[in-house]
Amino acid sequence: MAVREETKQIKDSKGVEHKYYCRQMPPTKSLPLKYELTKALGSVLPNLLAAKGGTDRSQARALGHAIEGLFESIGGERVTEIIKTCIETTTRDGERIKDGTENSFDSIYADEYQEMYQAFFFVLDVNYGNFIKGFGLDLEKVKDKATKALKV
Repeated sequence: MAVREETKQIKDSKGVEHKYYCRQMPPTKSLPLKYELTKALGSVLPNLLAAKGGTDRSQARALGHAIEGLFESIGGERVTEIIKTCIETTTRDGERIKDGTENSFDSIYADEYQEMYQAFFFVLDVNYGNFIKGFGLDLEKVKDKATKALKV
């Protein structure tokens, strides 16, 4: 079976585009994360399902509530670890995002939450796109609206 690989241009807050490359995680890494996310989202799954086939706005709102539900369910520290783990599977402008380098998670995403969430949604789509579409959500269409709501 082919491994999914994709690239995506994501703008930072200054309007500079960065090229992200993501290769699908191996099942030994992606399945435990999928299970944890599904379990943590248990309380908001009905909202996600209710948004199925709805407007982009209602889907974005449901996705935003899902991310908020993650923070409430497993805590900010664990959500941050999940986001960091996912994003560190990518490259940004050809460079691996890695602690101890100038391309560390903290140095790239300091005050760049919108770019961070967009990169996170990109990784989720590459790794779990079919699973997410099973909920009837079009992540590509609603991620911008959800990201704007989350960049507080």
